Amino acid sequence: MTKIKFGQLQINQIKNSSAILTGKNSPTGWKSIGKKSEGFGNINGDFNRVVKNLNITKKNKQLFS
Repeated sequence: MTKIKFGQLQINQIKNSSAILTGKNSPTGWKSIGKKSEGFGNINGDFNRVVKNLNITKKNKQLFS
């Protein structure tokens, strides 16, 4: 985990589309597109094991252009 502190300003996370800007800012040409697909789901209970699993995710139609 990233933690940065400037006086009273504290930054706890920096992700792929993060920026630290001061003053009057007008970022131009700034675009961030990301996708994360996970297909594992949940496992509940005691003494569970996952062996030789296969995860498949299906791509949905693009919602944004």
